[in-house]
Amino acid sequence: MLQARRVRSRQRCLPVVVLGRLLLLVPAFLPAPTRAAAAAAPAVRIFEAPPACCFGVPAGLVRGVATGVDPDSAVVALYAATDLQYVQPIEGSRLGLDAAGRFESLTHGGSDYAALLVRPDFVPPPTLVALPEVGGPVLAVTRASTDIRHIQFAGCNWGVKAAPVPLGPGGNSWSDSPANVWVDPAGALHLRVARRDSIWECAEVWTDERIDFGRCRFRVASSLGSLDINVVFAGFLFADTGAEADIEWGRFGVAAAENLHFAVQPDRSMSAPAAVDAPTVQDLTWWPDTMDFAVRDAANVPVAAWRAPGPAPAAPWMRLRFNLWLAGGVPPADGAAVEVVVSGVEFATPAASAESAPPQLSLVVANPALQGRLVIRTAASDRAQGTIDVFDVRGRRVGRAWNGPVDRASITWPPRTMSQLAAGVYLVRLNARTETIARKVVVSPLAR
Repeated sequence: MLQARRVRSRQRCLPVVVLGRLLLLVPAFLPAPTRAAAAAAPAVRIFEAPPACCFGVPAGLVRGVATGVDPDSAVVALYAATDLQYVQPIEGSRLGLDAAGRFESLTHGGSDYAALLVRPDFVPPPTLVALPEVGGPVLAVTRASTDIRHIQFAGCNWGVKAAPVPLGPGGNSWSDSPANVWVDPAGALHLRVARRDSIWECAEVWTDERIDFGRCRFRVASSLGSLDINVVFAGFLFADTGAEADIEWGRFGVAAAENLHFAVQPDRSMSAPAAVDAPTVQDLTWWPDTMDFAVRDAANVPVAAWRAPGPAPAAPWMRLRFNLWLAGGVPPADGAAVEVVVSGVEFATPAASAESAPPQLSLVVANPALQGRLVIRTAASDRAQGTIDVFDVRGRRVGRAWNGPVDRASITWPPRTMSQLAAGVYLVRLNARTETIARKVVVSPLAR
């Protein structure tokens, strides 16, 4: 029962429904307070966005909140900046607000991301030379670059989560304050759950860099075996498609419950008791076709390990995240602040992750393809040569996307020198060695 409740609490998938050329993005938030118009001036804030990257191809989620406005009387227009500002995720898109004013949307890559809080009758232009000033139907304007705090840790850029309204996991408030998230002079990352005024605030960070196949090893200096029964710490790989693999520590309010959990979300997990209070070394190893989990103590003695049954998370890439939060939003049982210290993170390629890699061949295709271009990744345990062909729904070959080694191929097709694919259903087929793998993908083209 505990395990089922835990898996549900961590689901963060964004249901996507494609109707013709309109992509409806349905927020999957926890229950929120009753709608009510606030007396403050209208404002909008982005609290999570992809880094500047990958112009013109899907980059990840933008999430934010509007305040000072009745959620029924405003919408959000989202833009990604390249040579111009391009409306996201497709031409004509406007994002509704939930009862607490929250919104989220997939976006294509850009140098920055902007949210316009506008009246419902506002028609967002497909492109803008510059963002508009506040006035008329435009109630507020913000940019991700000014809203999201970043830190440097373990040689990487990390975004810091900040949400002034309840947000998952756990329906918590999240703070980007240096009192909740900081890096000390020795280079260790500190995450802290603490009460400010009457509100308990949690902490989460994520890498700007995308994580490829291989091993993520993180070292936790704090004693996780004795965490407060209402506090959860997790190191996990997460993709905005909803793919996720977790190492999670917590009892979820039940003192006698197992406290160490491995999971490939949403439905594969293993839990075990872990009394270790010494510093720990924790491994998430992402193979093309499976996921390995391992925890060792400071003396390198195994605490627990698990190879997830079934396929690996289906994502072209993921990002590493750490969070420290309250199960169900319930404060620590003793009422005291809780702090966890991550002393280091190391990344290793599959060849360096273990003595031998699983021998499978892998093909991952981002689905849906939001801009008429396919994002394809392959992996294999050797330098096998292969081809990737794309077929339409009638079985006619549209083109060859790849001809070469498939051990670590990353392809965007068609290239930008060619026209986008028309909207529809396609089959992507990989042939290598004597094996054939096929993936179906829905293409929904964008203007940019």
